[in-house]
Amino acid sequence: MTSSDKDKENLEVMRPRDTNKEQVKLPKLLAQIQEDTLFTTNQCMENLFAVCDDLFYDLSNRASSNNEQTLYFESMREIRIKKQGVINVFQQSMAASFASLIHGRANNTDSPQPESQTNPSLSLVENDDLEIELAITSMANRTRKLYLGTLYELTLRLDHLFPQIEVTEKNNPLDPEHICHAFARACKKQLEISIKPQIIIFKQFERYVLNQLGHCYSDANQLLINTGILPKIPRNLQRQASPEAPAKAAAEQAAAVAAQQAAEQGYAAPAYQFSLAELSSILSNVRAIGPTPALSFYNTYANNPGPAMGVAELVHMLTKTQPIVDNAHNDNGPKNYLHPIVSQLLAQKHPEQPQALKQSEDDIINLVAMFFEFILDDDNIAATIRAQISRLQIPILKVALKDSNFFNDGSHPARCLIDTIAGVGVSFDESKPLERDAVYQKIKKITQAINNQYTFDESIFATMLAELRQYLQKEQRKSAMVEQRTNEAEEGKSRIKVAKNAARKLLIKKLRQTALPDKIRDFLISSWLNALIITHLKFGEESSEWVEFGQTVDDLIWACQQHNDTKAQKRINALVPDLLARIADGLQIISEHPDSQSSKLKEIEEILYKAEKNEIQAADCSPISEDQAESILPESEESAAGAKSSAIQRQKDRYEALTYDFIKKAEQLGTGTWLSYKDVDSGKLLRCKLTSKLASTDTYIFVNRFGFKALEKQRKEFAYDMQKGRVAVLENGPLFERVIGQVVSNLKQITTQGPSPVS
Repeated sequence: MTSSDKDKENLEVMRPRDTNKEQVKLPKLLAQIQEDTLFTTNQCMENLFAVCDDLFYDLSNRASSNNEQTLYFESMREIRIKKQGVINVFQQSMAASFASLIHGRANNTDSPQPESQTNPSLSLVENDDLEIELAITSMANRTRKLYLGTLYELTLRLDHLFPQIEVTEKNNPLDPEHICHAFARACKKQLEISIKPQIIIFKQFERYVLNQLGHCYSDANQLLINTGILPKIPRNLQRQASPEAPAKAAAEQAAAVAAQQAAEQGYAAPAYQFSLAELSSILSNVRAIGPTPALSFYNTYANNPGPAMGVAELVHMLTKTQPIVDNAHNDNGPKNYLHPIVSQLLAQKHPEQPQALKQSEDDIINLVAMFFEFILDDDNIAATIRAQISRLQIPILKVALKDSNFFNDGSHPARCLIDTIAGVGVSFDESKPLERDAVYQKIKKITQAINNQYTFDESIFATMLAELRQYLQKEQRKSAMVEQRTNEAEEGKSRIKVAKNAARKLLIKKLRQTALPDKIRDFLISSWLNALIITHLKFGEESSEWVEFGQTVDDLIWACQQHNDTKAQKRINALVPDLLARIADGLQIISEHPDSQSSKLKEIEEILYKAEKNEIQAADCSPISEDQAESILPESEESAAGAKSSAIQRQKDRYEALTYDFIKKAEQLGTGTWLSYKDVDSGKLLRCKLTSKLASTDTYIFVNRFGFKALEKQRKEFAYDMQKGRVAVLENGPLFERVIGQVVSNLKQITTQGPSPVS
């Protein structure tokens, strides 16, 4: 095949082909999912190839050998020419996956097998195929784990949509493995590049395509829900095609979904469990102690003089009271009103002889009341969010009264909803007015809806939980993107700061030791300093390029001195042409205007030729001025020179008072930790997250819940603030588990302390 024929073939693949005659007509819903998916992935693929183009260009510039430079440059060229062809083949493969689902065929996503298992000449190809297959498997597994819950629900809904077809991950066209294989086939067919750049492209594919699949899964799920396809996933859903499937499998799947949902909120799955029997035993011991200040929150409804009220009647009365109480307490701050409401309901028929409750219901009411008491005192959660959680007191009490296993069921939607709202409260710093805070308004709308609509059907908790999580995922994607950009910007600033300091330190040290012609010194300060900074940024302080640029300064300074002996004269004659060439290359790096470059080179050339003739006199040279020296001082010396001695002394005193324990605590604090931080500069109490530790500048960067930079602290400064009590680490674990564990722990402690002494 000639080169011309090959180019024509590539162009044919790059053009979108009219395949209407070959394509099977998909059902309307599946066709819409396919269209949405192809649109989203097309946008992601455009981003992918734009990033790869820049990446390979950068890699070719930083290559350590000619072969490596050629490899990356040719890869960049190949992508530029054939990227549309890759996108078209990828989308054709994706469309074929949807068609295969309807036909009920197994989707052929296996990687191409080597032509021979015995031919030694094919071993290299086989190894490449194996490496690609391993990369695909790893990417697919990570993506499945990332979107475990939404992908599982989508598979179930597609399975429900097509009862005649068993839909599993093996034939789900949106399964990450099928998408990876579609991309691998497109690359194999279109791109003529070696395995090393292929693996680099696959890594970017995971980042810019696979990690964006959550949008496709959420949109597909919502489309199916809107048309009535499994609006609520039954917790024990099993396919009827396998009646012998054990309950254990369903439980494992539910646990996996719960774990994924917990991971999305940034904490581990619940582990603390106890039974009502255990609770009753603890409370029995507490009651045996008798009156004590520690039990001021405890009400003994079982001892009321009136007749016992049944659970059904109490729940019914609570339901009628629920919206009235909520409206009365809405936006009035966090309050614990369970005991007064229950007491009022029990005394409604006979005020002087309030009705009693069974001991088991008595225990549940007191436990729920204690639970909310701890929440309302929990400074880990912002007060405005605690107020919204407090609106769920009656609904949660009703759930607990109807379901004796509620406190032991870590995956119960009502518990998960409270945990999710509390997770928001950890990062909620109230920086925006509440009426304009979309997240707060969403939570407020959900708590209000539960109070207005929840009677007996607990599915509302699952519905509201799914709605809130879906909303928060979008918000978290935005904040994660902003946070990533913040980290990249701060990392860039840090690298620039290090490069500037290194270049200034090198230059000021050399210029302070000698006298130079004014034009040479001005050139070093105004132009060569920038060349040093860029070289440090691109290659680092250990690179040969950095050493060479520093040597150029030494050579230029040496050349401008008087040289009377023959050996020195011979050296300068040989040095000048090479020195001028190096200076010209350096000016190319800083991209000065050609006219400016020519002018500066001409001035330096004249001085150097004058130096060759030994015509530079001591009167022609002068040392660096104080103003010039101050303009290129490294930042540490600059701040010390410009600061008042009293300020320096105060900082010195602070750091001398700083103990090693707090330096160690600061160093051990993990990124992603949420903190309550009282900033001495602004006087504000901030909720912020430690997002990165910049080792190059010994700086800690903190962001707010939107991902924007909130604080920047030196490591020692942060450790000193910890020592002074200005920093508190916020607990970001599952709230329900943590609070119930604390409640039970406190009750046990009361029983060990015994009754209070009689005064």
